[in-house]
Amino acid sequence: MKTSDHQVDNVYFSFKKIKHLSSLLFGSISLGVIMNIFMSYRVFGIGIVFYRDLLCLVVVSLIAILYYLNHLKLTTSLSIIAYVILTLYFLILPFLFEVEGFSFYSYFLEIQFLVMLFGLILTIGIRPYHDLILGSINLLFSTICVFLVQEFQVETYLFYVSIVTAKCLICFVIFENVFKLRRKMKTHHETIIRQNAELLELTNFRKDIIRIIAHDLRNPIHQISSLVDVVTYSETEKERSELLGYLNKAVGSAYDMLENLLKWAMQNNEGLREFKMMNVNDLIEGVEDQLSEQILKKKLRIKKMIGSGEEIFFSKNVIESVARNLMMNAVKFSPNDNDINIYFDNRDTNFSLKFYNKTEISEVGNIQQFNTSEKPLESTPGTAKEIGSGNGLFVCRQMLEKNNGELSLEIEDGGVMATVLVIKTL
Repeated sequence: MKTSDHQVDNVYFSFKKIKHLSSLLFGSISLGVIMNIFMSYRVFGIGIVFYRDLLCLVVVSLIAILYYLNHLKLTTSLSIIAYVILTLYFLILPFLFEVEGFSFYSYFLEIQFLVMLFGLILTIGIRPYHDLILGSINLLFSTICVFLVQEFQVETYLFYVSIVTAKCLICFVIFENVFKLRRKMKTHHETIIRQNAELLELTNFRKDIIRIIAHDLRNPIHQISSLVDVVTYSETEKERSELLGYLNKAVGSAYDMLENLLKWAMQNNEGLREFKMMNVNDLIEGVEDQLSEQILKKKLRIKKMIGSGEEIFFSKNVIESVARNLMMNAVKFSPNDNDINIYFDNRDTNFSLKFYNKTEISEVGNIQQFNTSEKPLESTPGTAKEIGSGNGLFVCRQMLEKNNGELSLEIEDGGVMATVLVIKTL
């Protein structure tokens, strides 16, 4: 939330900064036009120059209003103002020769100043090519003036036009390189942001793996510890031999689980997406073997409603860890001498794997929060006072979400139904 609020604040202040800048630009242009109206009135009175400047002021005001009403962008507004004002200056020139007191050179210099000013504004504020466009228009206008205005000397034409054209070319080259540098820096910045995001995702993946290893190995280690205690105090050689067989199987199962988890931990986040074909019954039986000691101790019965040949194409690491965690929770919260039902439904677009167990709802009262919570739930003791960390289901849900899957829990018929739904990808 803090990061999000900080980003909103930055956007807000950037927006205010743009508004202040736009107000300054519109205000400066309007002030310049108003001063020009006053000067035109004093020199020429109310005439074509006065009406031209008045029309410029109306255009600037309308564009500013449309901008503040969010009908125009700032770049579009500046472009319209610049090109409209220059067009008006060009169009009324033929009519100005009949106005008493009109000086062509003064008017020409005014146009050169406007071309340079607007070219600089549009180059900095929008794109450098505007300077080339305005320079080309000014070159064409000046050339026409050489042929049509007798008092316009070629030397004067070459002097002013060369200055304006050189300025346009120099600004274009400089700012085009500046813009290229900005684009390059922006690309590098986006690359750094993307790499930081990937690094953060990888770091979170490593944390998830550590939590999975700790969570998934707790029960096998506890099972091995219990078997060692039983073997230590066994009375007959036959009983000891039988228990050692169970112990050997438990150690082998725990070792295989640890080996797979460690291999997974050495991969990056793509390890979550290494899909392969798996038999669903074999998957569940493997998980059942890993939890056999707890299942026997509570006298639980695993009932599988799964077809014999059902297969899925999915990440083996993910689905094994999810199935193991859901089975562990079902065993943990099931009273003695009860059933754990496992359902599998395979469709064209998705498949679902469900675990249902009877339980005392009061012992898992926070289970309704799981579907909407973005944090691990607080762990509660099992029916035999088993302890947990509360991280298992949360991590499972994160892994599924990265593979077009979801995990939900529902309280149903005096028990809990945990549902894994995966959308199949083409």
